[in-house]
Amino acid sequence: SGSGLYYDGIVDDSKLGLECIYDGLNNKLCSALNYKMVTEIQGENGNFQVHFEDVLDQRKFTARAKKVIFATGPFTDQVMQQLKIPWSPVILPSKGTHLWLHKDALPLDNAIVLQTKDGRIIFVIPQRETILVGTTEDPIDPKCDMLNIQPLPEEIEYLLGALAEYFPNNPVTSDQILESFSAVRPLVRRGESSKKTSRNHKIFEPNPGLFVIVGGKYTTFRKMAEDVNKKVFKQLGITHNTQLSKQPLNSTSVIKNPFERKITKEDIDRIIKDEQVRTKEDLIKRRLSLPSLRHVNDQELKQLLDSLDLETLR
Repeated sequence: SGSGLYYDGIVDDSKLGLECIYDGLNNKLCSALNYKMVTEIQGENGNFQVHFEDVLDQRKFTARAKKVIFATGPFTDQVMQQLKIPWSPVILPSKGTHLWLHKDALPLDNAIVLQTKDGRIIFVIPQRETILVGTTEDPIDPKCDMLNIQPLPEEIEYLLGALAEYFPNNPVTSDQILESFSAVRPLVRRGESSKKTSRNHKIFEPNPGLFVIVGGKYTTFRKMAEDVNKKVFKQLGITHNTQLSKQPLNSTSVIKNPFERKITKEDIDRIIKDEQVRTKEDLIKRRLSLPSLRHVNDQELKQLLDSLDLETLR
């Protein structure tokens, strides 16, 4: 019988992370490495040796650092254990499942918000040539393989059930699902229920000079970085300039939105050259912001991406 209208923003998480890196690389003292795995940390405060290897070609390297910061999200507890760093588990991982629907699955021109019978919120967002539906919120085993989290049939049915309740005359069926995917929220443990767990961030220092930041969310990511930098800078005797956290990022991606214009071979060549692409997945999912080739309607672009040789990207 009525509704409310409000405005929100959509964030492309991959682009956000990448453009922060690109901005940092404007400083000649900064560098960034992709597909590197830390295998051991030796030394002490002021003189750490960080051993790591390239996961694509298995080459091994060592870096030296006065301080080390871990910003490893839902993987934090597992990483600390693997590296034998003194640590008590702090992550209460929460699984969120989403659906990508064909754009004709629902007659929507604008995003809508649904409240479920169990008091949760689900977003239904027309986005580019598809509709994004999500999300669920369920606890998962902290020891599971978080890199291979898959949606369960009951989670998909939960989302379809919520749609059926709000769109009884326009039922969405499983054959209208383009894809489904799951991800993990890096919540900080406060009790055993993720629904009551704060999205605030925390900073730990398990060893002198070794910092770990956990929790937080996209809307506070710059505040998170500022807070951990203040602690590092204080130990190094460096004055922290809070105004830098308020400045806009200065470097943007070659392709900001893959549907704003036709993507050319020249664009892809420039991305491979300038944006540190190492795999086809890097190019499609993160540099072009396409969940998969199934989301590409431009047949010429699809053929171009499909024909790329993985080895040529390394």
